[in-house]
Amino acid sequence: MPRQGEAVRQGFTARVRGMVARLAGLLPEGKRREDAALAAAATLIGTLVLARAVDDPVLSDRILAAGRDAVSRSAEPGPHPAKPAPPAAQAATAS
Repeated sequence: MPRQGEAVRQGFTARVRGMVARLAGLLPEGKRREDAALAAAATLIGTLVLARAVDDPVLSDRILAAGRDAVSRSAEPGPHPAKPAPPAAQAATAS
């Protein structure tokens, strides 16, 4: 895309913004909703690119499953492995 003309890149940008807005609309309300949608879109697109690029069908299926699972986990409410709960929340759940 970097070598494409301005009109092509503007059109692509508009489509990316639309896709992210649709994904964000599916996520729970919150300050970081658009960031979560951007991360999900990047993960899903990267997953497809890698799965299609390899010549091993088993590896391709594993890539697809891993990408799908990562996006599914990130959309679940509650703390995620990459973002541990704050200490106060950990203490509350421990008692």
